[in-house]
Amino acid sequence: MRRMMCLAVFGVLLLMSASSQALEVGNHSFEEFVITNNGGNPEPPAGTQLEVWDGFDPEDGAKSGWWDSGASAWYAYSADVTSWHNDRAMTGQGGTKWGGTDGNLTVYLNDGYEVWNLTDNIVEAGKSYTLTIDARNDWTMEGSDPTLRMILYYDDGTVRTDIGHIDQVLTSSWDEYSLVLTPDAAAAGSQLGIALEVVTGNGNSWLHFDNVRLVPEPATVLFMGFSGLWMLRKRIYS
Repeated sequence: MRRMMCLAVFGVLLLMSASSQALEVGNHSFEEFVITNNGGNPEPPAGTQLEVWDGFDPEDGAKSGWWDSGASAWYAYSADVTSWHNDRAMTGQGGTKWGGTDGNLTVYLNDGYEVWNLTDNIVEAGKSYTLTIDARNDWTMEGSDPTLRMILYYDDGTVRTDIGHIDQVLTSSWDEYSLVLTPDAAAAGSQLGIALEVVTGNGNSWLHFDNVRLVPEPATVLFMGFSGLWMLRKRIYS
């Protein structure tokens, strides 16, 4: 009996190990982008995902520091960041090599802006999903909480439906933040998406984020596995 229980425990641990394989998130650390010369116009063109701070140029993208002695100029270039989307020109938002946690780039948003990434992953019935990001508060007007909203959603090809969200108040240092949600049955078969929005509410809050991860957890299967162990234990000791 003891051998049977050991085998059952091993089986459940194997299920847990298999369940924790991270899903693919396109451009998860914002390293892939296309620099566009905006001709010195005062704002990025409509649809451009991020404007570009000094420290970028078309030849080498991100340089080693925030400033690069005039090789590029404020608003002179814009960046389309692969896999991430928005509904307007991202004036006052950008990307910089200044202090990221994964690769060379980190992205920052001002209060009221959202970016989203509709992944190629399909929602599976009975699974929970853990969204984890690295984030920090760069600067927020005094008297307000620097708040980043982490959202999971699904898209059935017609409409976006939010599964749920959590609001995280960020510190001034890089920390890891997570959200765990289980989609309802209606989400099964739809594409799984991620959205990040700054919801501080004061109009002056620049928050950085990097290294976006998404991991599935088959909660139903694990529950059944542990229930099986409990039943086996009951049989052994009854």
